[in-house]
Amino acid sequence: MSEELVKGGEALDAALYAGKAASLRDELAKATDIVDEALIERMLALGIRPETLAALTLIPLVAVAWADDDMDPRERTKILEAAEKTGMPETSPSYRLLRIWTYDRPAPALLDLWRDFVGGLGGHLSADEQAKLGDRIIGRARDVAAAAGDLSDARPGISEVERALLDDLEGLFRA
Repeated sequence: MSEELVKGGEALDAALYAGKAASLRDELAKATDIVDEALIERMLALGIRPETLAALTLIPLVAVAWADDDMDPRERTKILEAAEKTGMPETSPSYRLLRIWTYDRPAPALLDLWRDFVGGLGGHLSADEQAKLGDRIIGRARDVAAAAGDLSDARPGISEVERALLDDLEGLFRA
């Protein structure tokens, strides 16, 4: 094969990739109403796509379950039950990604991304709506934390490290 054909093919591949990346950015921006291009880029870099966006909304549950460096099977069950209760079908890409995160701890940057994502939602929600959203999310995360139990704690069922993370996350909705 001639060198020109190889270079032409590489240029075509790069153009197709750039077009697909731009399309993904546009789809994700539209699905989230996020106009911050850097945030959209971070979402894409961490594997969030329009079809897996629902999994991102449950990151606090995953983070709380991994807070003590171990995903207890009861925590995994609670997370997946929460996904089903939110209308996430087991066959969906979001559910499959969420399930992976219950076996393989996601990068800490994903929780940081979620914090920024929630911060971006704040501009679209009233204070009351933001508080209700926080109550739902933190309530589900508390259920996950309590699932494995830690009877040596002052508040049985929730370890000190899990409680600290829950308190921190709850602060995002009370700001």
